[in-house]
Amino acid sequence: MSDNVNTTETPAFNRDNVYYNGEPEQAFNEEQNEEYGHVKGKEVFNDDEVMGEDKADTYLYVLGILENKREDIDKIAEKQINKVEKWKDGQTAKLDRNIDFLKFKLEMYLRGVGESSMDLPNGKINFRKQTDKVTIVDEEKFLKTANEGLIRTIPEIRKPDLMAIKKHIKETGELVDGVEVNTREKKFYVKLS
Repeated sequence: MSDNVNTTETPAFNRDNVYYNGEPEQAFNEEQNEEYGHVKGKEVFNDDEVMGEDKADTYLYVLGILENKREDIDKIAEKQINKVEKWKDGQTAKLDRNIDFLKFKLEMYLRGVGESSMDLPNGKINFRKQTDKVTIVDEEKFLKTANEGLIRTIPEIRKPDLMAIKKHIKETGELVDGVEVNTREKKFYVKLS
């Protein structure tokens, strides 16, 4: 027998702390990750490589780590977004109270001097006539008594019911005019445990 036989095995991932070749693994951002399909931000696919169950399981494990990191980033971002939104709401609420107060004071001033409008160096204040607001309080009663000139008729909307069409084709095998059926390939899914 030759003494040159390599008896060392490639270390597997430690599921408690991700390690590869004894070094802490930085999920797919080091040159050593070439084996796992990624080198310095570029994808690498080795078509000659035969993947076994162990490697597939390792891929799933690393995929789980990456998806967890992505979820962590989303949670951190969501907290920061909520914090900024809360700050913005507090700041704008203060400004809105001041704006409302100043508008009220200007309205009282204009009413007090008996004018309907006033042009000042920093702007114009005035009262504008508004159109009356009409509200239907009892639609059923209105529709019974109103003449047709007060009612707008919207034609019935017709559009294809895709679920009913699929069911019809499946049950009868008949392809309805104007319908095309495209058979799709199986879709690949990953479910992490």
